[in-house]
Amino acid sequence: MADKSSDKSELDPEADRQQLAEKAKQQLQRGRLTAFSDRLTGGPVRNEDQKVSRSPAVLLLTGTTVVCFLLAGIFWFINQRNVEERLLKDAQTFLEQQKYLDAEARFVQFIAQYPKTESTAAARIGLHRTRVEKFILTDTPDVIKGMAEFKELESECRELPGFNELQDTLRRYTDRLAYAGAVVAEITQSEEALAVSREALELLQRYTPDGVPASRLQRLTERQRVAEGAIARKQTFQATSEKISSLLQAGDTAGAIRTREELIQRFPSLAEDKDVLKMLTDILNREKELVVRTDLARDAIPGDPALEQLPALTPALRTQAASDLTSQNRFVVSFGRDSCWSVDADTGDPRWRRVIGAGAPFAPLPVDGSRKGVLVYSTQFEQLQMLAEDTGEVLWRQSLEARPSAPPAIAAGTIFITTQNNELWQVAADSGRALAKLKFPQPVTGPPAFSSDGQFMIIPGDQIMVYTISLNPFGCLAASRIPHGPGSVRVPIASAGRYFLMCDNQTTAKARIQTLQLESSGKLTEIAENPVDGQVQDPMLLRGYELFVPSTPQRVTAVRVSDE
Repeated sequence: MADKSSDKSELDPEADRQQLAEKAKQQLQRGRLTAFSDRLTGGPVRNEDQKVSRSPAVLLLTGTTVVCFLLAGIFWFINQRNVEERLLKDAQTFLEQQKYLDAEARFVQFIAQYPKTESTAAARIGLHRTRVEKFILTDTPDVIKGMAEFKELESECRELPGFNELQDTLRRYTDRLAYAGAVVAEITQSEEALAVSREALELLQRYTPDGVPASRLQRLTERQRVAEGAIARKQTFQATSEKISSLLQAGDTAGAIRTREELIQRFPSLAEDKDVLKMLTDILNREKELVVRTDLARDAIPGDPALEQLPALTPALRTQAASDLTSQNRFVVSFGRDSCWSVDADTGDPRWRRVIGAGAPFAPLPVDGSRKGVLVYSTQFEQLQMLAEDTGEVLWRQSLEARPSAPPAIAAGTIFITTQNNELWQVAADSGRALAKLKFPQPVTGPPAFSSDGQFMIIPGDQIMVYTISLNPFGCLAASRIPHGPGSVRVPIASAGRYFLMCDNQTTAKARIQTLQLESSGKLTEIAENPVDGQVQDPMLLRGYELFVPSTPQRVTAVRVSDE
C-alpha cells in the first residue's frame, strides 16, 4: 500500500506545482541579506552540490575576522602615534629640565625607532641641542667640546625643518660660548679656550643681524683681554720656571730668587700662587742642599812656633797713672801692633807677650775650658791658636785653610768661626781638634747668633738667604728667604730671646732692622721691620730691653725690644 501511494505522489503533477509555488513565494519574501547570501552561495543548490567555502557560517566567520584585523590595525596605528608623541615629548621635557643624560638617551631611542617620520627632524635637532647644552650650560663648561657640538648642530640640522626657528637659541649658545670661553681661558690659561671665545663672538655677531648690544660686546671683549693677560702670564711663568730650573741646576740660587721676584713684580697676583710658592720652596731646598758638610776629625798641630824662631825683644811704652798703685792680680789681654799682650789691669805691668802678626781679623778672645786660655789668630803662621791665659804659651794651633772673616762664637766648649772660603768651622776649644765644616754657596756674615735654647745658630748670607744651623748634628737645617741686598749686612745678627735682629743697609742714608722669628722647622719669618737713619757698620749692642744701633755719621739709635 505504501509503495503505491509513493508512486502516486511522484506521478502527481499537481503536487509538484504546489511545491514550486511554495518555493517561489518564499523567495519573494526573503530580505536583502538573504539575496546577498544567495549571491555568495550561488543560490539554493542540491545537497550533493553544496561547497564548504560558500557556507554561510564560514563566510560569517571570515568577515568577522577581517573586520577584527581592520580594527586592530586602526588601534595599533593610533597607539603607535601616541607612543611616538609621548617619547618625543619626554625627551624634550628632559632637555628643558636640563637632564641632559636622560634627554640624550630618549632622543637616541626615538631616532632609532622612528628614523623616517614627521617628528624625526625635531628629534635630531633636540639631540644636537642636548649635546651642546650639556657642555656649555653647566657650572664647569667644556667650551672646546661645546663648540665642536655647536658646529655639529649647524652642519647636521641646517637643512632640517624647524632649524630657522632656532635663531634665538643659537644666539644664546654663541653668547654663552663667547663668555664662558674667556672665563675658562683666564682660569686655565688656555689659548684654545680663548680661540673658542673669539670664534663664538664672530658667530654671535652673525646670528644677530641687528648687532650685538654695545654693553654686551664691551663686556665680552674685556673678558677676552683679561684672558689674554692670564695666558701671557702663564707663558711668562713657564719661561721663568724653565729659567729657574736651569739656574738651580747650576747652583745659582740667588739668580733664581731674583728671577722669581721679577715675575712677581710683573704679575703681583702671582705672589700667593701655589706654583710660585713652590718655586721658592724648591729654591730654598736647593740652597740647603748646597750647604755641604765635611767631617774633618783633624787634630791640632803640636809644638810652639815661637820656639822655632830666634828670640827677640820689643821695646814697649808703659805709662802709669800713679806710682803707688799695687797689683790686685787682675790681668787683661789686649792686642798691640803685631803682638798679643797680657798686662796687669792695675799697674800696667806686662805679664807675657806673644807675637801673632799684624792685621789680625779679630781681637784676642778669653775662653773658659779645662785650662783658661786666649783665642787668637796668628797672621804670621795663618793659624788659629789657643794661648794659655797665665803664661801665653801655645796650647794648640789649627789651620783653617783660609783667614777668618769675623770673630768666632763659642758655645758648649766648641768654637764656631767663619772663613773667607764661605765656610763655618767647628773646632773643639780644649784640644783644637777640627771636627767639621760647612761650605756655603755664598759668603756668610759671622759670628752666628745662638737660639735661646742653644740648639740652633742663625747666620746671614751675603744676600737674600739666612741659614739655620743645627748644633746636634752639626749641619744646615733650613735656608730662609729674608730680603737683603748683596753686602748689605755688615754686622752679625743679634739674639733677643725668641727673636733675632738683623740689620741691613738699604741705601747710603737708610738701614733697617728686621725682626725674625724661628719656627720649629728651622724656617725664619720676618714679623717686624724698623728703619734706622744712616748706615750700620758696627755691631749692635743689646742691654736688657734696649738695642743700641750705631750708624753713620756718629749716631746711635736706641730701639725698645720686647716680646709683644
